[in-house]
Amino acid sequence: SPYNTEWHGRFKELVQYYEKYGDTIVPQNFNQNLPLARWVVHQRHQYKLLKENKKGSQMTQQRIETLETINFKWAPFDSDWMSRYKELAAYHKKHGHCLVDGESHNIILAFWVQTQRRQYVLFERNEETTHMTAERLGLLSNLHFEWTVPEAKWKSRFIELARYVRRHGIGQIPRNDPSYRDLTRWLREQQKLNQQERLSKEKREPLLLLGVLTIKAYN
Repeated sequence: SPYNTEWHGRFKELVQYYEKYGDTIVPQNFNQNLPLARWVVHQRHQYKLLKENKKGSQMTQQRIETLETINFKWAPFDSDWMSRYKELAAYHKKHGHCLVDGESHNIILAFWVQTQRRQYVLFERNEETTHMTAERLGLLSNLHFEWTVPEAKWKSRFIELARYVRRHGIGQIPRNDPSYRDLTRWLREQQKLNQQERLSKEKREPLLLLGVLTIKAYN
């Protein structure tokens, strides 16, 4: 069939890539042959569908065996991913969150965390190019990973507020201190949302525990 002819044509291109570079991990931005790069991503996606017993997979045992003759990697980034995950788990154990600050901590880990959020969006859209899997989703969720940017920003502010309360007690934040201007604005916003009964339970409860929902935000 035309599809089989096209498949074997791409496979021959992948063999040439393998012979030249020594692996089958074709970068997605491989400008010399972008169709090949997309084809490789597609093969991994079809293999994933097959393993998950989902309908519509075009992967066959014969194709699997053909690809594996050139040492095709079905999940080429697994070991690297787990290495970074272990770093994040250690960070979470120390700090109690996954909001890695690239300026003061591990820049590579901070970038990796941002990548997981982007991959999560692709996963939710069922995009073939995503490296996110249900297993990875579960592992990150075990660390209470902040999946969205708004969620991450909210938690970052909450942590900043909790640190302030721990250092200075429950009191008013200095109005004229520029280092706390954004924090003061954020706290007033949370208090207003609470008064309007628009603050979610997940956000209201930790703020109640800090005892900051009723105090004046600044002096």
